[in-house]
Amino acid sequence: MDIDTICPLCFRYDEDAGHLFLKCKTVKGIWRYPLLEHIRLRVLECLDSFKFMEEILELNEEGRLKTCILLWMCCYQRNRANVGDRVTSNDELCFSINHYLVNALDNVQPSKHTRQNTIQRRISPPLGIMKLITHGAFQEETFSRDWCFTLRNDTGALIAAGAGNLEYLVDALHSEALAMLHAVDAAIRMGL
Repeated sequence: MDIDTICPLCFRYDEDAGHLFLKCKTVKGIWRYPLLEHIRLRVLECLDSFKFMEEILELNEEGRLKTCILLWMCCYQRNRANVGDRVTSNDELCFSINHYLVNALDNVQPSKHTRQNTIQRRISPPLGIMKLITHGAFQEETFSRDWCFTLRNDTGALIAAGAGNLEYLVDALHSEALAMLHAVDAAIRMGL
């Protein structure tokens, strides 16, 4: 199988994760525009993905969130370019990053209307049982269909996870069912 590894954003070099997130000429602009170039230079020195993640986790809360959103936007840009869609301008990207950041910070910070001593805990399944959480989304106007799943064991440890997007589904129930099928497939492949 002949695989094209040329970057769809800059049409240079063989694309890998380092190029996609840090070295691509177009991606460098994405880092500079919201004034995050200093973080890009910091993580550029990391020798492996574990160090990369450690550097991001050492940032303050806003820096971590902004960086994660920016990395997601890099993938988004690449995927749009890869299928021939219009690449979003840096102005639009910066607006999107700030929009997602504000929403994320609103969801992280406790509401003034909730009691501070209320703690929500994940309920673990009984011993020997795995817990499957699925989600299917369907937007009728755009025919967007997304699915995701997580599979955890009785201690809460993540066993498998997955996400994707498909066409030609008619409603969210199909997306939800697809997430379940992918989770079952992952469990079977792992011999669970």
